[in-house]
Amino acid sequence: MIIHEYGEIILCKNISFEDKQIDMELGHPGIVLLPTSENEEDIYCLYMTTDIERANREDKKYVKLSTKVAKKSYINIQQIVKRINVKNAPMNRLDDDEFRDLLQMFYNYQVNLEPKKQEFLEIKSKIETLLEILELNKEFNITNTISIKEIDALADLTKVESKIKRKMFYGAFLSITGDINNQNLEGKLFSNGKDRIYFKNILKAYNMIKCLNFDKIDFNNPNNDIRQIYLKLRNENHLINVSTLFKDVSTLFSITDKDVKIEKLVGDFLDFEQKRETAEIKAKTEKIARKKSERAKNISQERNKRIEEKNKRYEEKYGKFDW
Repeated sequence: MIIHEYGEIILCKNISFEDKQIDMELGHPGIVLLPTSENEEDIYCLYMTTDIERANREDKKYVKLSTKVAKKSYINIQQIVKRINVKNAPMNRLDDDEFRDLLQMFYNYQVNLEPKKQEFLEIKSKIETLLEILELNKEFNITNTISIKEIDALADLTKVESKIKRKMFYGAFLSITGDINNQNLEGKLFSNGKDRIYFKNILKAYNMIKCLNFDKIDFNNPNNDIRQIYLKLRNENHLINVSTLFKDVSTLFSITDKDVKIEKLVGDFLDFEQKRETAEIKAKTEKIARKKSERAKNISQERNKRIEEKNKRYEEKYGKFDW
């Protein structure tokens, strides 16, 4: 159950300010940084002030709010307020564009702050994931609200260095979880034909592997179920590195099905396959080398035979003599 969504403006009471003063009055409006469910104990917020003089005096840590509230307000991006996670009716909510810009300014400020605040370190990785998802949602024109469950599920997304791969994993996540219409999905997400083909094969391989009973796979069997999938995809897509595809599918499983531990299984299979391919290449190389050696030997024998026959003809014609 969702308690609060990111970007909601809620009332924060009993705030302990940076100057050690405590707000004993009605409280200050605060902007929710991360969505919460019934499983979170606290809400992390940024409080707002209507003190224009202070905001102008400390302009590096105050951001003007565009969304309408009772008075012109400024957001303090330096101080993080933790509030008990209880449901209250929000006063308003920032749209995704304004919230994303605010969250990015907050993140940039906090990550460069020394010493870093403990409250920021507690939520840093989740903020990074939320920023990534918000950016991808904007690119994909997706307006779905992001839950804390999705942020936790997509935690590995920020570890992927390639932006196009992050797009692929997120698109696949949306497809698998049913949060996006699958009809011509690859066409909606990617303009490059090569990326569309690769994305379709990530989903195809995922669905094929998902149906397997991993406990019954014998990796010593040269024709086990995973290898059959591997060979099928390799035969159907000559321009795709299927080993890389399998590693990407393993990453996708870590995002969508954290309880399905296939990373080691796929890693073991690819190691086994690599050894097999290395042995095949070595055998072919040795076979070619033997053929070359035999051919060179035959050529040498034929040349010596021709020389002997030539010498014999000379001897028959002119007799024996020293050259």
